[in-house]
Amino acid sequence: MLGFWQPPKLPIPIMDIHGHKDDTIPANYSNGFVAKGPHSTGKPMKVPGCPECTFSNDGFFYIGNYNITRDIAVQNQCACTSWQEKCDVKPWHTVRDNTKSAEAISWSCFQSFGDCAHSPVVRCTWIGNHQMPIRGKALNNKWKNLTAQEEHHFFADIAWDFFQKFHIEPGSEKERLMFERRSLQTVQ
Repeated sequence: MLGFWQPPKLPIPIMDIHGHKDDTIPANYSNGFVAKGPHSTGKPMKVPGCPECTFSNDGFFYIGNYNITRDIAVQNQCACTSWQEKCDVKPWHTVRDNTKSAEAISWSCFQSFGDCAHSPVVRCTWIGNHQMPIRGKALNNKWKNLTAQEEHHFFADIAWDFFQKFHIEPGSEKERLMFERRSLQTVQ
C-alpha cells in the first residue's frame, strides 16, 4: 500500500506473481480499477499526485510493481536498475513451463532487471485475477479443461522449487541479522 513500502536492507530473492486481471492489488496503473457508471472514462482511475501508483477495486492506493521490484533489484545489485532503463528481459524458467497448465493461463516468468549479483528478482504473469494461478473462475476455455491435480499442484510446484533454491544459509550474514533482530525484539 502507498506509504508503507520500505526497501529491504539486505539482498533478498523475490518471485512476484501478478494476474493480468488483478484489480485488487494491481501490478501497475494499466490494470487498476476501472470505475463503472455514467461518468466513467473507461480507463483505470488515477491516484492523485502519484502517476505510477495504482488504484484498487476497494479504494486503496498501491505502489506500482515496477517501483517495488526495482528497489529490490537495486539491493540485489542487478545489472539494469537505472530508473525506467530499457533492459534486456531474461526468461526465468519454472518447473511448470511448457505444460498444458502453463499454456492454459499464459504463464510467463522473467527477470526484467537482468542478472543480479546476489539474489534474482523474478516477475511472473498469468491470465487471472487476485488469486493463486489457476484458482477461481476460468478466464478462458483452455483453463476449464484442466484436471484437479493440474489446478492444485501448479502454483505449489513453482513456489516450492523457488523457495528451496533460496534459503538462508547457516552462518550467513542474513542468519546473523535474523537472530540479532529476534534478540532485540525479545529484550523490548
